[in-house]
Amino acid sequence: MRKIINLLFEYALTVVSTLGVGLYFWLYSPKEQVSAVVFSFFVLPLAISVIFLTRFIALNFSLTSQRSLPRLKAIAGDRYVFEPNPLFSNQTCASLYFSDEYEILIGFGYVESVLEKNDNLQVKVIKFFNGYNLELVKQNKNRILLKPTMPYAEISATLGGSYE
Repeated sequence: MRKIINLLFEYALTVVSTLGVGLYFWLYSPKEQVSAVVFSFFVLPLAISVIFLTRFIALNFSLTSQRSLPRLKAIAGDRYVFEPNPLFSNQTCASLYFSDEYEILIGFGYVESVLEKNDNLQVKVIKFFNGYNLELVKQNKNRILLKPTMPYAEISATLGGSYE
């Protein structure tokens, strides 16, 4: 659904930009005819530049407004499926957070695999914190985020010592 909305947004932006440049040149056209040389080497590249610059700026603003961390989509047994995200790959350490006004660390694990057909992330949770368990995660499914980090205490315990 998000891909369709982005595609429609791009097409609408292209149409609006093209019509805007055309309207500008229609309203502020010179009283004399423009030669083909001036048109092809000055006006046409300027119009194309304005269209692409407008699209670039608008798309960058729309991409930065989207959240960047994947949310939980489904739970299958002890496997958790998260939205696709380029920050993760196979065997990436990952932390689960409950997101409300603040983020609360509720567990950690690793990305078991990036599913081939849709790039969703299949995560294996190793440990839960703060009294969280499978049932609480199911109840708050739309508030669970995945981050490509691991708690320092767990890294230290895994490596067998303090590294301060």
